[in-house]
Amino acid sequence: MSKGSSHLRGEDPCKTHLINTSLIPHWFLAISPEGKFPLVKFDDDENWVADSDVIVGIIEEKYPEPSLVMAPPEFASVGSNMPIMPMTELRRFCWMSSRRWTIRGW
Repeated sequence: MSKGSSHLRGEDPCKTHLINTSLIPHWFLAISPEGKFPLVKFDDDENWVADSDVIVGIIEEKYPEPSLVMAPPEFASVGSNMPIMPMTELRRFCWMSSRRWTIRGW
């Protein structure tokens, strides 16, 4: 079975809960004390997984075709090794990149 095929047949393969990130419910914090998103529990495991890379890896193992991973495994975590730009630098970069960009609420 390929990824998404049960959805195409009209079955709902999972339950989705939309979470207000400014007011995280207590039941969610009981499952994920750090409040991490996304959070997935696979049928054959009792544990919740709150790491995107691990979630994609598990889906890849369960359903290898079609692949969700476009990069070879040795390059899979390159983006996570990049330095994070401080918010003040990001604002200056956005302003310099395009005078038409507007970032509100910062």
